[in-house]
Amino acid sequence: MTAEMYVFVSRADKDRVQKMITEDGRSYKPKTFQRASQILKRENMIGGDILKEFDLFVQQLNELAASQEAALANITIPDHYLDPIMSEIMEDPV
Repeated sequence: MTAEMYVFVSRADKDRVQKMITEDGRSYKPKTFQRASQILKRENMIGGDILKEFDLFVQQLNELAASQEAALANITIPDHYLDPIMSEIMEDPV
């Protein structure tokens, strides 16, 4: 189960895992994680403690994503640092 994987991986290094997920703007969507949590609850797919940990993980993940988005909204990035196709910040421009 993917939710259990997120819980176990986040136990090892939660900050790193959440940062990696939220920085992947093309596939990370807050509603996706919230919906997964709702389905897990409705269908009783995982145990209570793991579900609570996953809910906390999702809440913290969404808060981190919102704060990252707010921080990026307040800065202006010069065009030469942006990928010309995706308009995203290039991490390793060549």
